[in-house]
Amino acid sequence: MSLETELAKNTAAVAAMTEALITLRIILETPAAPAAVEEVDVYQLVAKKVMAEPIIEVVEAPKPTTPTDVGTVTISYAEVAAAIVSTFKADRNKTVATLAQFGAKKGPELKPEDYVAFLSVLTS
Repeated sequence: MSLETELAKNTAAVAAMTEALITLRIILETPAAPAAVEEVDVYQLVAKKVMAEPIIEVVEAPKPTTPTDVGTVTISYAEVAAAIVSTFKADRNKTVATLAQFGAKKGPELKPEDYVAFLSVLTS
């Protein structure tokens, strides 16, 4: 599930609950039906409204690749962290100097676009 999908579901649920509360307010403010006010179950009213509306899924379109994107290497932070830990155990000064070269004191401060260059310097 993507974040966009969850946000769309939550937005739909909030909209349905808002509409149900407005409906309930109208019922409560209507003087002609005082007996019906006690019989209204807010939770059932909201549940019926939420279940009646279809859930719309938002799907992200894949980004088009450009000629510069072809052949690029994607490195996750987990790989960078593992390299930092292993190099730190062997040569602490080299690890600290390499991080400083990229403007970071800790691994999480590295920019994702610098991962490849960082690893090449760290492992050389």
